[in-house]
Amino acid sequence: MPRPVPGPETTGRGIAAGRGIVSRKPRGVRSPVCSDRQYVAIHEGQVVESGSDKLEVARRAYSRFGYVPIFVSRVTDEPIAPVRVPSPRLPTAGTRS
Repeated sequence: MPRPVPGPETTGRGIAAGRGIVSRKPRGVRSPVCSDRQYVAIHEGQVVESGSDKLEVARRAYSRFGYVPIFVSRVTDEPIAPVRVPSPRLPTAGTRS
């Protein structure tokens, strides 16, 4: 299988777009794709799978599109909180560890 070519969904902008789709669900909307306690898989800005089990949603999306970046998240009325992952501190020249 050929290696996937990076596309817009692999950038921070693509991931942010996925988060925006999930967090912009209008209040009071209840549909099979956009209901609370449901997970959605987003590929290239489109909802491609949904369901109540996160791993099953991801498995179905990857089986359809292959091993490419796919954003999977729970649908919610609240914005997704950003997560800070600090970089490890590496020793620099002239310092002792």
